[in-house]
Amino acid sequence: DNIFKAIWHVINWERKTLATLEKLQLRVNGQITEDPVEIANHFNYFFSTIAEKTLLDNNIDPRTTHQNNPPIAPTTNMFQFQTITQKDVLKAIDTLKPKTSSGVDEISAMVTKTCREELASPLMGLINKSVQQGIFPEQLKLSKVYPKYKNGPKNEINSYRPISLISTFSKVMEKIVLEQLTNHLDQNNVLTNQQHGFLKGKST
Repeated sequence: DNIFKAIWHVINWERKTLATLEKLQLRVNGQITEDPVEIANHFNYFFSTIAEKTLLDNNIDPRTTHQNNPPIAPTTNMFQFQTITQKDVLKAIDTLKPKTSSGVDEISAMVTKTCREELASPLMGLINKSVQQGIFPEQLKLSKVYPKYKNGPKNEINSYRPISLISTFSKVMEKIVLEQLTNHLDQNNVLTNQQHGFLKGKST
């Protein structure tokens, strides 16, 4: 029952997304268009250049934004990834939020959590082999980007922000590697007191 429920959640979410895209009208080069290819290309260009444009508009040189980094104490203890078990995979899956959105593989967190027992073994093998060989699977690097409406006229591109959806399997792998890496940094006192990003109990 849980599996069927998860599947229908995904189907309904995709239907809602497609319905929204079908209705979308956007101003491109001064003209309103409904052509999905033209709209997609316009969003792609806008989202891929917005960071650089923001820096230029504010007269910020990206080469000078990180010049005051504090020194980091060296450590002789090298980080070594510990082979994981199915228990580690299940623990990482359990921390996922049960969302129905998905990356390009169309496998949502809800489906992953519902099928956690069946996925634990193959994911364990994938993650261990990936780290041992130093190769991150190409398919897990891909993300699905869609425009999320913020506010303002819906036919203006500035009214949207990009939402990037990566593979749920990629999230599981990242959680496992991050936990081991963070433990190594903490135990060897590598991080400075000025490091706040991506750390529990610290805000940015």
